[in-house]
Amino acid sequence: MPEPSDSLATSERRLQTPAPPTPPRAIRGLLFDASGTLLRACPGAVLGVDIFPDAVRLLGVCRRRLLGDVPLRTALVTNWGHRVNRMLENLGIADCFDAVVCADDVHDAKPHAEIFHLACRLLGVPPRDCLHVGDSLFDDALGAQAAGLEALWIHRKADAILTLTERMMVSRLKGPHFVNLEDAHAYLACHFAATTPKSH
Repeated sequence: MPEPSDSLATSERRLQTPAPPTPPRAIRGLLFDASGTLLRACPGAVLGVDIFPDAVRLLGVCRRRLLGDVPLRTALVTNWGHRVNRMLENLGIADCFDAVVCADDVHDAKPHAEIFHLACRLLGVPPRDCLHVGDSLFDDALGAQAAGLEALWIHRKADAILTLTERMMVSRLKGPHFVNLEDAHAYLACHFAATTPKSH
């Protein structure tokens, strides 16, 4: 019988290994969380935040509205208030998003479906054709999944020991999880390529 430490190590390795991707389908809307996903606290910055270095590639995707040859609509979905718009302008990334939906725009913020569905409506893309990327297991990944979107969890604290409740929540995830946005970008590039018809 394995020692408890062996079981824990096995569990942690499993957590850091992306789940098998779901069968590819066309994704036309790409949604992102702000705090902890694209933006991090930075006391020395004008508005107290800056951009995670590993977010640069995906922000480029958002700015071009293309991943490979696949056209996208993009949105930021955050439980922050309208002040996030000033942050995006200050950081020079406001043009990366077709829509910005924050807690001030809805009655119920994440993890409730309302905020995700509003973002999808503003993009003109049904939830089933959207994918949300966020660092909160409960608010982002499971919230988006319950709202009918595909979800990708960014588990930045991969070295932290998960509680039993967190492990149970991880087991409910249908989509993959990664420790950084660079790995998420690589996955999305393959995922989107698989949904694009090949020309002959």
